[in-house]
Amino acid sequence: MSKSRKTGQQAEATAVADADGLERDLEELLDALEPYSISLSSGSDARIRVFARELVSWNDRHNLLSRMDVHNVIRKHVAASLGVLLIADPIGGQRWIDVGTGAGFPGMILKLALPELDITLVDSSKKRCAFLDHVSRTIDLNTAVLPMRAEAVIAHRGGKKAFDVVTSRAVASLQDSVRAFSPLLAPGGLFVTFKGPGWKEELAVAAEGGALEQGRVTFESVTRVPWTQAHLVTLRAAT
Repeated sequence: MSKSRKTGQQAEATAVADADGLERDLEELLDALEPYSISLSSGSDARIRVFARELVSWNDRHNLLSRMDVHNVIRKHVAASLGVLLIADPIGGQRWIDVGTGAGFPGMILKLALPELDITLVDSSKKRCAFLDHVSRTIDLNTAVLPMRAEAVIAHRGGKKAFDVVTSRAVASLQDSVRAFSPLLAPGGLFVTFKGPGWKEELAVAAEGGALEQGRVTFESVTRVPWTQAHLVTLRAAT
């Protein structure tokens, strides 16, 4: 057997194994969601499946996630992203924004779960935004994807105090995140950010450093996502 043929067969076998693993992980995640009051739109499982397979495919060429991490896309990234729906139930007419969305976490996952959601995805990486645009076109989601930093959205896109919900996952410290992203919050809006077990220390630093007062936000809650290791810290903007 030639080397090129052998390599092709190995790649095909790996692709089949990846697809089987994604399918199994998605089924397990959907089972884990059942005890909780999370309503996903019809066809969300199929949309998430397409997204995960496209991410695995693109990752080989564009390195959107680490090669080890991409195989945990459902168990880790999709699972944590859906945790946002435990604390923020989308209401018609709301505007959401996900800053530093990366490969689409949590913003694209929320859009896949609820296509009617008006959410803008922001990331400074053009290759990640190209991937998100590709997913949006492939699944016909009509998602706004902005290849820029949040500061540019605030300054040039009329984003200041424009969004009802702002999400952010693993972008910066809580103190820095509040200072950078709180101007995006509409009066009474929610800021939801993902943190690890050290969230209390980060919250204390943000409070003692004056970031909460300067951003005119108050701590509202912390929610441990039951099916992952993620903690969601929620802050509320002043009205």
